[in-house]
Amino acid sequence: MKWIVLPYEEKENLDESDYLYIVGGYHSFDSGTEVWGAVSHDRIRLVGDRMGDIVITYESGAVDRVPLIFGYTLWYYKPWKLYKAPFDGQGKDENMKKLLNEALHLYGAFEGFEDCVLKVRLRGEKVKRIEVKNNCDKAGSPVIKGAYITSGEAEQLTGGIVSICTEEEFFEKFVVDSQNPYPENVRNAIEKIRKGLYTFEEDYNKEPIPFEYDEYHTGVKVRFYGSNIAKIANGVFYHNLKNLSERVDENGILHESFKNAPESFDSFGTWKPNAGTFHGRYYTRNRSFSVLAAFGYKELADRAVAYANKKMLFFRENNLTIGGVQIPGHFTVVIDNPLYYSEVLVPRGWPTVYTNKVFGDEYKNIGNQETDGHGLMMIGNYSVWKSMGKPKDWVEKNWVYINEACEWILWCFKHPDLSFAGEGLLFSESEGGMKGFSLYCNVPCFLGLLCYAEMAEIAGKHDAAYVWRETAQYMKKGIESYMLEPGNKKWHKFGFLHDPVPSMLADVYGFDRDDVPQKDWLEYSSNTYPDDVRSVTIRNHHGGRGGLGYNHCIMTQNALLLDHMEDASKFVQNLTKICYAPRRDNPYIAPEKFTYDPVNGVYMKQGDLGNLYQLVEVLRCYRTVLGIYVNNDGALKIFPRMPCEWGVKIERMPVEGTNAHLAVNVTYPKDGVQLMVLKFSEDNAVGRVKVRFGPFPLDTAVCRVQINGEEAECKVFKSGDSKWALAEFFPTRRMKIAAMYSSDSNLPKRSINWPVLTGDNFSNS
Repeated sequence: MKWIVLPYEEKENLDESDYLYIVGGYHSFDSGTEVWGAVSHDRIRLVGDRMGDIVITYESGAVDRVPLIFGYTLWYYKPWKLYKAPFDGQGKDENMKKLLNEALHLYGAFEGFEDCVLKVRLRGEKVKRIEVKNNCDKAGSPVIKGAYITSGEAEQLTGGIVSICTEEEFFEKFVVDSQNPYPENVRNAIEKIRKGLYTFEEDYNKEPIPFEYDEYHTGVKVRFYGSNIAKIANGVFYHNLKNLSERVDENGILHESFKNAPESFDSFGTWKPNAGTFHGRYYTRNRSFSVLAAFGYKELADRAVAYANKKMLFFRENNLTIGGVQIPGHFTVVIDNPLYYSEVLVPRGWPTVYTNKVFGDEYKNIGNQETDGHGLMMIGNYSVWKSMGKPKDWVEKNWVYINEACEWILWCFKHPDLSFAGEGLLFSESEGGMKGFSLYCNVPCFLGLLCYAEMAEIAGKHDAAYVWRETAQYMKKGIESYMLEPGNKKWHKFGFLHDPVPSMLADVYGFDRDDVPQKDWLEYSSNTYPDDVRSVTIRNHHGGRGGLGYNHCIMTQNALLLDHMEDASKFVQNLTKICYAPRRDNPYIAPEKFTYDPVNGVYMKQGDLGNLYQLVEVLRCYRTVLGIYVNNDGALKIFPRMPCEWGVKIERMPVEGTNAHLAVNVTYPKDGVQLMVLKFSEDNAVGRVKVRFGPFPLDTAVCRVQINGEEAECKVFKSGDSKWALAEFFPTRRMKIAAMYSSDSNLPKRSINWPVLTGDNFSNS
């Protein structure tokens, strides 16, 4: 027996060696992936991944390689202590535990020992060299602290960093044979474990887990068609919208986590069941309200903003001051605990400019400047109001909150020594700003002022509306001065990872750029787009790192809204894949973050499953695909942006600002024809309808539109990477619309096979 440190070179004339007891078994990066997920193969460490080899060279010249594979000869230390389902503890699956027990050959790994032991049967020859070879395709290295090399059996191994009793039953059962180092039974067990934890490309080629709207469902129904991925998208849309609609409790709290949500933050695919990590917390960085309102849950959205608005007045009602000056009501990071940042997060190390040294006993009073959250809550209020038809009495009832939200922004500019505001820019301690200025934090407040000015005009508060619009223009100048790159018209200083401007404009103005007053901002975003997405498009259009909503979803929305349909198709289809895990509970619910291994075609969900912000951004992507809304002039716009080969059938789609519903079926353009069938639940639901057809090939030169067999005017134009056609008309109760397009004057001449319009019985409307 001898204790050795690797690499080891035999310099003595030892006898033949029979066993190697290797001490270690973990990895220098002790996690399955990066904290916020990964889409780079070298940063991924999942069960079954080979991270290197123990290479044993004998005097005879023979060489054996013992693979260091997670789940077999390597394991996880800290992640295993945190997350053990489905192998152990709450959420244990007996079959998965049995598979792990068959595969894992590391003594002490299951128990979480600091040092594990791997027993290897050698050839019984003289060993010349033993070394660890890392997998050069993976970052980091296996942690091997040393080994005992023995001739024959020894009952007790001592002299190294740990002593080992070799009579443990484990060492009788689990021995790696250096000449058959990865036996078939272990390989099969590992593959079954991987199937239980992860989702593979092959899963998307199968029929998805069936689901159907239950018989009591009276809301919107969306059914994509055209491919298996489109079918999966139906489940993703339905289950995430249903989950969102169940988040608002009777008090109005919109819970960030659903009650029994599992969590798996620093994991390799395992999780903690029933965690509900952020359940009971209502965060202001919240873009739920336009989604809830658009799909028929405006009462829930109204209840949620009502609760938030009351909590906003906390600072005024408690006479809190900073620098001796009264602090207006404002939204901080957590709605239900306005001082959460200053009292809880700052002591944990979160950054702040509000210190006792500078502000004395008042230093905690401001909570924090969650500037993005403040603006997003203003836009949320506006979305609810707009969905109700912009009633004057709603503004009058909520005027104290509307006025207070704007007063906070005015106060910040009036007191830059207290608020740290710059020239037309609001300071932020939000994650979207982190002690600075960013697009993500300033754009929502700019838009929020314009939204509230419109409300004020409706209520006859013209002086307030004037001041708020003037302040918004002051902010616009500040944003453009600071956030545009010098020398060109491209955005920078995003705040999060990508340009937030197009999707935030869509929150207020909808999906037709003609409805957006800030067309110069859309131009800047168009200029920014190629550079913004380049690093992701070269990685198979998977935006990992930084959260699903903050990264992949914002790029998906940008690609859609800027009409980069080749990118958009890939982004939307990948988004659908990311959310689907057919062998897991809640198989359609969006994850907080994800990992995608491009080499092995493996997807893994991570974080707080169904995390509200990320879930909502997923739904916003699908809502952008559908493109149905009522603009500020009362026109119904239908601007679908369908991924390649997808069509969609929609039932009971609410027509915003009315009591009417819409049924629609839209096909994807093919062979020179795109079809749409519409039906309203009632006559005169809207005065005008504007429909956009496409995407068509760039060489499209002519398009004709027929509505119920009659010719209608249309306009063909280029946007993004495609051609499109616009038609505007006065609607009837039911319409069949055909758009025929061609690169020359020879339009297709064939009989039309109209798509089926299901769900057009509105007896329950």
